Parts: sequence; C-alpha cells; structure tokens
Amino acid sequence: MQLDFESGFAPEDAQEVFENMIEEADDQLVERMEEAEQNIQKEAQQRSPVDTGNLRASWTGLTEARRGTIMTEVGNTASYAEFVERGTSKMSAQPMLRPAMDRELMALIRDIEQLVFRVAAQEGNA
Repeated sequence: MQLDFESGFAPEDAQEVFENMIEEADDQLVERMEEAEQNIQKEAQQRSPVDTGNLRASWTGLTEARRGTIMTEVGNTASYAEFVERGTSKMSAQPMLRPAMDRELMALIRDIEQLVFRVAAQEGNA
C-alpha cells in the first residue's frame, strides 16, 4: 500500500509562503485592532456619566505596530476617571472601560481566528 500526499507547494517555497501569510495577516490585524480601539473608545464614551462632559470627552486611543507586536491602548485623561471606573469608599463604581473591553475582546478573538484561517486558505490556493 502506498499513500501519497501533495501539499500544493514545494518545500523550498515554504518560507516564502509563510512570510506572505504573515505579511497579509499583519496588515489585516492592524486594521482590526484599530477597529477594536475605536469600538472600545466609543462604548466607553457612551458609558461615561455626564456632569460637565469632560469625562466623556477625555477618552483617547492609539494603535501601533512595532517589532512584530500590535498594541492598542484606550484610556482617559481626566484625573478622576479611575475613581469613576473603580469607585471609592464614598462612591460606587461606574465601569466604563472594562465592560467595553470585555465586549470587544470576544468579537476580536473570533475575528482573529477567522482571519488566520482565511489567510491560510488564500495562501494554500495561491
């Protein structure tokens, strides 16, 4: 009995195929992380209690890709934002950022898994 397997590309082409997959995935991952940043920031703003409007207006976000890592940061520049988020001994917490991050994280994980499979399938058919 003989079993044959054909991969669709020669072993000497494997490095180039994987590099192409990584490059394609990186570009799409950066776009998806920027989308996550915007979604988190928007939901945190919507969840922010409004007195003067400063807390709601002070949300910031940044997504960067450096040295093979994609980082997204969302924060608030208002000096009292952490007290509102976590509460104090005299005031109950009014979470804004954590619920927004939790909601987006589930969608982000799903989308990254789909992206990896889609890019791999595209390279496999190339």
